[in-house]
Amino acid sequence: NTHKATLYGVYNTTKLVYDSSRNTHKATLYGVYNTTELVYDSSRNTHKATLYGVYNTTKLVYDSSRNTHKATLYGVYNTTELVYDSSRNTHKATLYGVYNTTKLVYDSSRNTHKATLYGVYNTTELVYDSSRNTHKATLYGVYNTTKLVYDSSRNTHKATLYGVYNTTELVYDSSRNTHKATLYGVYNTTKLVYDSSRNTHKATLYGVYNTTELVYDSSRNTHKATLYGVYNTTKLVYDSSRNTHKATLYGVYNTTELVYDSSRNTHKATLYGVYNTTKLVYDSSRNTHKAILYGVSNINGND
Repeated sequence: NTHKATLYGVYNTTKLVYDSSRNTHKATLYGVYNTTELVYDSSRNTHKATLYGVYNTTKLVYDSSRNTHKATLYGVYNTTELVYDSSRNTHKATLYGVYNTTKLVYDSSRNTHKATLYGVYNTTELVYDSSRNTHKATLYGVYNTTKLVYDSSRNTHKATLYGVYNTTELVYDSSRNTHKATLYGVYNTTKLVYDSSRNTHKATLYGVYNTTELVYDSSRNTHKATLYGVYNTTKLVYDSSRNTHKATLYGVYNTTELVYDSSRNTHKATLYGVYNTTKLVYDSSRNTHKAILYGVSNINGND
């Protein structure tokens, strides 16, 4: 007793279907319940919204074992007060048992304060690391420095965040006749390197071609931009076998006219052979009109 859009046989309804077994209304999108009222669950002393059987309550259920209130959404704790944890000298918010504290716990072994959210350090001061001649912020032990450390082996300055180079100058690479920014050793050049084998200029970022001109490809009668060898053409190539024009980007058809398909009494756009029609095809078995894009029904009547 609803309208059904046949996209993957999924229901998208304009009204809810009553389900007496659950005393609720059922929206038939994937058979999932989307109710206008909550179903009472006496076993949990709460109301249950039947969307995937997940609890979405208007009140919290008291859990004496944890001295907190439990919101029954996936059985996750969402509390209005913090539970004191004497073993860590902090208060614990019971959402996934994660600590979210109102004060920092001092950690003498690192000479810093530790916020107990996942035991991660979030400090108000930096810890000096003499071995690297820098200051270390203890968030995941990652270096976040206020100055750069000089690296003589690369003739550059190194920011110690994950040991990645972030330089203020480019290092010259004579083997490639370009300048190399040492961020992950990737080339980011100010000029293009000429590649005679392809008659184009090559930007050395991951060795990808980014050209200022197109290379002519006689075998396809088109121009080829050498970025990943993909064709990006300025004109369409005629394909007589399909009576259409083919844009050579991945050999996909992008047509200026529709090809008539008598077997379906419709016009077919040849992009991936998908039907995109200008009129709806009548489906007598469902008493509706069907748009044949992927064979999906887009109806204007009842099924």
